[in-house]
Amino acid sequence: MNNKCKKNQDRIMKQLPLSEKELAHMVSCPECRDFAALSEAFGKLPAPEMEVPEYLDQIILRAAEEGVSGKRKPKLVVWKAALSAAAVFALAAGLLFYQIPVNTGSSQRSEIAEKAEGTFDDQIIALAMDVGSEANLFSETFDLII
Repeated sequence: MNNKCKKNQDRIMKQLPLSEKELAHMVSCPECRDFAALSEAFGKLPAPEMEVPEYLDQIILRAAEEGVSGKRKPKLVVWKAALSAAAVFALAAGLLFYQIPVNTGSSQRSEIAEKAEGTFDDQIIALAMDVGSEANLFSETFDLII
């Protein structure tokens, strides 16, 4: 494609009238003739019929706002905040459970001190037994209330 072809094709696309020299070139150049024929054929095609949604202007304005600011506005996601709060609460409750000393009688303190001297497995078993006996007491108290 030479410079004349480029000029002719630009004028054809802009739908400007061609001079006699440009018309003479188009007659002798098959590339320019094909381009003119295609341009004419495209010009005869009907415009596509599309319905524009009523909310399109809102979408465009929102996209323009986001484009101008460069950042999207953060959306508050409730479940993420609730999950984070629950995790913090569970962690705090767990730490407090192991940090707060239990008020026990002097006789029970010696039992606890004796149990603490055993191995870790022994301590776990003793703890399970204590929990079981407390659960039994709770169950009996609950039965008395009902």
